[in-house]
Amino acid sequence: MTVRGRTLLAVLALAALAAPAAASEPRGAHAAIVGGSGAPAGQLPWLAYIHDAQGGGAYEWCTGTVVAPNLVLTAAHCVEDVSNGTLYPASNFTVVTGSVDWGDTAHAQVSAVAQVLPDKTTIQTSANGINVVGDAALLQLGTSTTAPAVALYDASNATLIAPGTLATIAGWGLTSSSATAGPETLQEGQTVIQDPNWCYGEQQTQFQTTAQLCTVDDPSYATSACNGDSGGPLLVDASGTWTEVGITSTSDTCDTQRPDIFTRVDTVRAWVESWIAALPAPPPPQSAGTSTPMPAPSSPAGATALATPDHGVYSGKSAQRSGRVSVTLKSGGLAALSVRFNLSCPRGWRGPLSAAETIHSLVLKRSKGAWNFSTTFEDQRGWHYAIGGSFSTFGTARGTLAVTTRNGRCASNVIDWRAAIHGD
Repeated sequence: MTVRGRTLLAVLALAALAAPAAASEPRGAHAAIVGGSGAPAGQLPWLAYIHDAQGGGAYEWCTGTVVAPNLVLTAAHCVEDVSNGTLYPASNFTVVTGSVDWGDTAHAQVSAVAQVLPDKTTIQTSANGINVVGDAALLQLGTSTTAPAVALYDASNATLIAPGTLATIAGWGLTSSSATAGPETLQEGQTVIQDPNWCYGEQQTQFQTTAQLCTVDDPSYATSACNGDSGGPLLVDASGTWTEVGITSTSDTCDTQRPDIFTRVDTVRAWVESWIAALPAPPPPQSAGTSTPMPAPSSPAGATALATPDHGVYSGKSAQRSGRVSVTLKSGGLAALSVRFNLSCPRGWRGPLSAAETIHSLVLKRSKGAWNFSTTFEDQRGWHYAIGGSFSTFGTARGTLAVTTRNGRCASNVIDWRAAIHGD
């Protein structure tokens, strides 16, 4: 599996890392947005998870914000090769809204993308890295979302972006530069907007003071944007009203001691509003509980159809110690599974134990934005297995497993499991 969350990383070759003015504490290393925490359910309801499936189990992801029922705002480099303007296909993208957990099939709303709409960008390259000015894009959803729209900064209140203003970054990006997968739960963290002149000096003149913002969590140096946070918001809470003032653009290798760069929202707001006015209202969300047989995943999804999960082996862990689950998805549906588990018996726990089963094309059914399955079987020992779960449209699966011995004396109870694709 190839997974790479998009954050356009500025490659900076600086001999020393200068602190913002008035920094009084030494900079420390922080193991873990980086340094953030999980957002509670219902928090930041405008956030959107953006998945870019590239085939063969490879994918990238970004963050965005809902600005209209049919539009999500994100970074241009999430939807195009900014070096030559080549757009990534709209059919690659899936957008999840309505939940801080993109895998929450009971509450999250899943939509395909009908159209990719990048803003005009200016690319600056030098020995010090890459800077994208006007790094913004819109994704037109094939199915509307009921998530609310975020308020966009319009420059009428300059105090919202004044140096020293506390702000919030949020996204599903990596929680450290060494992490290999992003979290399912939205992360948020506090940071501080810096003086544009300081940002200009730190970026060695690449920073555009009238079109960009930069932040550093001064003096704590605990938080930073990272891969997968691209396109997410820089938010300021003014008297109880959250306003998006910036769009996450670049980060220096997820380093909490270096500035994160954002596109100023007021520079693209008129462009966003023009598309809100121009695009027709989309169809309402599909009714919950609708279930239809899964078409062959090899068939391309239509612009407004729910994308089908990739073929391959999904492997992962269960909630038990040493517990493992592996499920194989082929064109006809679920084809095989293997599990490792522990059993609770009258004299204590036994395990880890294992079982494998070949399944003859167990067809998945679509419901609540995911492809679901459920099956039971017995092995040669007469032990009973019940396993069910759901495949997302972006390379993950999750579900439950229960195992009971033939005489019923030993059982696993119900075990939660999660897995990710590892290719064909």
